[in-house]
Amino acid sequence: MIEARRNVRKPAQLAKVVPSLVTPSGNVYPPAYNAFELNAVASPKLALRLPAAKEAQRMVNTLSGKDPGTVVKPLENQKAAAYLTEASRDTKRIWPDISRVLRQSRDAL
Repeated sequence: MIEARRNVRKPAQLAKVVPSLVTPSGNVYPPAYNAFELNAVASPKLALRLPAAKEAQRMVNTLSGKDPGTVVKPLENQKAAAYLTEASRDTKRIWPDISRVLRQSRDAL
């Protein structure tokens, strides 16, 4: 938490501490940072929920309409169905609703 506060104006440094608070273009995502700062100590589950939900939606949008065997090159050539299965499994304990969206997207491939 202290490192995140210290680096809020330095996105490259913040990305090393809490990567999900920095956008792919290298900017701090203010709503995600604010939620992180508000909830990091009392409710870590809520602290990163917004960036996790945005990433899950990006995954769903990117893979929508693809075949289960579509290769996702940036992810070490992992196949779309396997990628969504893994993401669903990894999020299930923390964010069951996000996990469900990822699983439904996999099932729709």
